[in-house]
Amino acid sequence: MKRHSSSAFSTAILAMALAVAGLVSTTPAQAQTYKYGPSGINPQQNVWIQITGTQAEFRGDFRGAYVGTMNTSVPSGPGVQNAVNFQVFNPDEGNDYQQVVGWVSSTQFYINHPNGTWNLNLESGGPATYTVSYDANDATSGTVPSSQTKTHDVTLTLASNSGNLAKTDYTFAGWNTAANGLGTDYAAGGNYTANAAVTLYAKWTAVAAAPTIANAAASGVTASSATLNGNLTSTGTASTTVYVYWGTVDLGQTTSGWDGSQNLGVRSPGAVSHPISGLSGGTPYFYRFFAQNSVGSDWGDPATQFETASAPVVDNGGGAANITAYSARLRGALTAGGSAAVTIYWGTVDGGTSPSAWQHTNSLGTASEGEFFSDVSGLNKNSTYRYRCYAENVVGTDWA
Repeated sequence: MKRHSSSAFSTAILAMALAVAGLVSTTPAQAQTYKYGPSGINPQQNVWIQITGTQAEFRGDFRGAYVGTMNTSVPSGPGVQNAVNFQVFNPDEGNDYQQVVGWVSSTQFYINHPNGTWNLNLESGGPATYTVSYDANDATSGTVPSSQTKTHDVTLTLASNSGNLAKTDYTFAGWNTAANGLGTDYAAGGNYTANAAVTLYAKWTAVAAAPTIANAAASGVTASSATLNGNLTSTGTASTTVYVYWGTVDLGQTTSGWDGSQNLGVRSPGAVSHPISGLSGGTPYFYRFFAQNSVGSDWGDPATQFETASAPVVDNGGGAANITAYSARLRGALTAGGSAAVTIYWGTVDGGTSPSAWQHTNSLGTASEGEFFSDVSGLNKNSTYRYRCYAENVVGTDWA
């Protein structure tokens, strides 16, 4: 076997699989570079070895290229630590020879060359590192922890909430890889093992509170039915069940004694409603909504009142007013029925309760209980006029 000179060997490129116990991880890591020290060889030859994970490669600055393949035999002897044997081939000369390489110490690599032993001292590199940074994620007070450096394959102890991060109406619940809390959770002071950079966001859990609810005006009121309306303004971030109670008497903040009640189930914040029927016409009713969760409860207060529709009752009020030779004000009053469409019929002849028998018709639209009027003009001087008021709603009709 031909022996190569040290200068020729300096240009060798050796690709080799290397697993050195305690020094080279079986998991890929950042490159570590070792460079030989003074040994009588021209330092400008710049022979060095680079190790990345389980792969190692010889490099040199001169011409030529040597390809090495690992021989499974491992030599032993004084000063040999974790050595591996390689078959080196010189393509320029068509020859090969064996070369032994290994670790002298944690900071020194050696090459057992036929012309002597070269030691390569640790020059640069090391395990990969990753930055772990922290985000306060809308905290209202406190200080976010400083970034940490995680070493490849070395477990990192994450920061605690040492800066006392806080957020109004929320509690600190550790760290999460997503600002919305839907990523991976990490406990404050817990372990981080991933070989990757990451930003960890403060995770906030809302503090549960009692719900709040309010009553709203009833709608769709008829003689026998209505829709009761309310608004669940807050659930207190806890599961909240809503109820409604109604009756002809306001029983205050109690769940017993009402004419009717209904469990509306678990609800989210927003409008709530419940239709009721079988009511008595022309009757006042009261209702209250009630909300309850694991923290507390709330009543809609004060109670809301409505009156079911009834047949209207109408009269001619105080009679005509503001009378002149050619005009007058015709007055009426709706005294019952809640609301109704009102009409004033008038003329020089009393048409009774027959609309078609009257000479003139003034429709005033829907009126609520109370007084109403219509001004008329173009009357004949020294003439007698008569009028009647008429009211109609969904329940019935009435003539004055």
